[in-house]
Formats: sequence, structure tokens, C-alpha cells
Amino acid sequence: MGMNAQPEPTGTLEQALAQGARLLGERPALAESQARAILEALPREPNALLLLGVAQAAQGRWNDAVDTLRALTIQEPR
Repeated sequence: MGMNAQPEPTGTLEQALAQGARLLGERPALAESQARAILEALPREPNALLLLGVAQAAQGRWNDAVDTLRALTIQEPR
């Protein structure tokens, strides 16, 4: 690997989501960061969008949470 090469992502989607869920209670800002990292790799991942919306709500960012969760319900109406 060259000096500027990025490391390959490790772990599974399930592990990343579980880590985000564990962070929600005590560190919602880190849960949000985890959700955003997942969404960088998988922009339409519904569980990551849900995690993002819940993390935003946990931080009292109600408008952001509503926007995120509304986008999720449009994307995944069932």
C-alpha cells in the first residue's frame, strides 16, 4: 500500500450499525458520525438513515431528525 492509499474498510455493515446503536444512549454525536460513515459507503442504507435520524433526535436536533426520517419513509414506504 502506498503512502497515500486509504485503508480498506473493515467489519460488516451489521457490526457498524450495532456500534452506532451502542453509542446512541451516551454518545449520540458519535452515533451520528457512525451513521454518516456508513452512508458515505452505502448512501441509501435504510438502517443507517434510521440511526442518523435517531441520533439527531437524541441530540435535540428535531428538525434534522424529521427531515432524515421523512427521507427514509419516502425511500422505504413499507
